[in-house]
Amino acid sequence: MELPIPAWFKYRQCEAQAAGENCYRITAPQMEPVYLRIRQTPTGWQASLSQSADGPDSLASAPNLPDEREAWTTAFELLRVGAIV
Repeated sequence: MELPIPAWFKYRQCEAQAAGENCYRITAPQMEPVYLRIRQTPTGWQASLSQSADGPDSLASAPNLPDEREAWTTAFELLRVGAIV
């Protein structure tokens, strides 16, 4: 699945680089790099934001998102709320 990048992402001069399966390193001016991840759970999908590719979650969604697309949309919302200054 192609990463569904929101419109505000490019205006904020963010860049996404693959950092593993369902994980992307996000960089932007005046922002420390963060990692967006999604993972499948027994009840659906979960999105999370982390300071490293294999580190603990800084922010995470509920574990019952219906599909991958919704998980990525939620991950970008976590990024917007939790890391964009």
